[in-house]
Amino acid sequence: MEAPAQRLAFSYRDNIADSIAENRINEALSTLQDFVSNLAPDFKSSVLLLRRRYSQFREDKLKNIAAPNEADLISARILEMVGEAERQSAVTSKYTVTAPANLLQNSAPKTSLRVVRTNDALPRNFSEPSTTAPTAPKTMPSGQMGTIDEQLRGYWEQYRASLDPERTVACACHKVAKRFRKSRFSLEELSFDLRTGQITGVVGRNASGKTTLLRMLLGEIVPDSGYVRYPALTQAGERWPDVKRRIGYIPQFPDRWGGRVKTNLHFVARIHGSRGERNRNLVEWHLHRYGLSEYQYSTWSELSGGFRTRYELVRALISRPRLLILDEPLASLDVVARQEFLKNLRVIAYSLEEPVPIVVTSQHLYEIEAIADQMIVLDDGKCLFCGSLGEIEKKSTGRLYELNTKLPKRLMEERLQGTRITILETNSDGYVVETPTDVQGLDTMKLLVATFENQLFGIRDITSSSRRFFVSQTSQDRG
Repeated sequence: MEAPAQRLAFSYRDNIADSIAENRINEALSTLQDFVSNLAPDFKSSVLLLRRRYSQFREDKLKNIAAPNEADLISARILEMVGEAERQSAVTSKYTVTAPANLLQNSAPKTSLRVVRTNDALPRNFSEPSTTAPTAPKTMPSGQMGTIDEQLRGYWEQYRASLDPERTVACACHKVAKRFRKSRFSLEELSFDLRTGQITGVVGRNASGKTTLLRMLLGEIVPDSGYVRYPALTQAGERWPDVKRRIGYIPQFPDRWGGRVKTNLHFVARIHGSRGERNRNLVEWHLHRYGLSEYQYSTWSELSGGFRTRYELVRALISRPRLLILDEPLASLDVVARQEFLKNLRVIAYSLEEPVPIVVTSQHLYEIEAIADQMIVLDDGKCLFCGSLGEIEKKSTGRLYELNTKLPKRLMEERLQGTRITILETNSDGYVVETPTDVQGLDTMKLLVATFENQLFGIRDITSSSRRFFVSQTSQDRG
């Protein structure tokens, strides 16, 4: 069985090769950036040079002066570099993953998480100098290769399980509650942890308490009861302003800013300690990785809402946060941009170099569920659920499905007579139906397709989705 680091390198290699084969060079370069960040940091400078070369090629192409074989040469160099990086990370026994001090106890030394060759000097990259820290597990879970995200998520699950839970907690909320007397709104008791290598989704109807919760995490309001602690963000003798600087925040409606994209990012990098060449490389690396290089000289008014959100993400990352909080970041993004943004959140949260625990609120429930490791479901100030999606299904008393159809309810009920399928809710897209837990999902799907044929436009199993908490009537309600 091949070593875990080698399996991950294979996955990166195959992903990059597929992108090259389909002439998606920019995507291949972004994946290459993630590859070297996680497994071969020595190659960062080389990748940045290749990024510059590709940017120059695109400019020349617009002017019709690009060399005819330049794209092929760049593609070949990408594949060469993948091979070189893969060879560096091929022998797992030469690597150990050190725990990030920005997510450990106060006594831990300052360091970044990175893959380091045993008995070798730390690789030169764009991060601050680091020292040795307690080691994390040396292997990722065994089994089939899986996707890059699946391997990294599995690694972090194993990592968290191997340590004292407190050492992986960036933020701990214990029985926090808040009452607003003027509006008569109250957020009832809520407890959860935000951990290393983890994305937490917060969903709920409008005025359910999502903003109140974020404001407590940001220290803008103090809970009436309970407490919010930041074990991995706090060092001995520090005050709240020191901790807050380590929290990145992206509001739903960011303030208008002056100047140009690149100038602002250099300023942010400077006030957070990056100077000179490190500053220039850090900004350029993020501009390329998150698709802002073509807009580096744009002003606020010249960017679309989607690119403003992307800029806010890059600005937050350049400040090197240890916790990242996003409020409705998908609201201004189209369907393609949303998928790209969510993919980037996974890259950030599961990074082996500098992992950042993420908490994100959104009305796009299914898309957030696709990336979240845990979900918090709020409704009218009450916490309906907090945990992994797998736990929802375990507590279910029936299997739920969303059906997209234009059939009137009368016809639906007629066709479902004699089956074990019950209509729970009617909505603008169709219906939510329920079956007993002993009815297999595949059997239900086949029955529905056979019953409605081309009058059924879509089926979604929401048994393990937080959507079930917003169904107007469940079997429990019917008694």
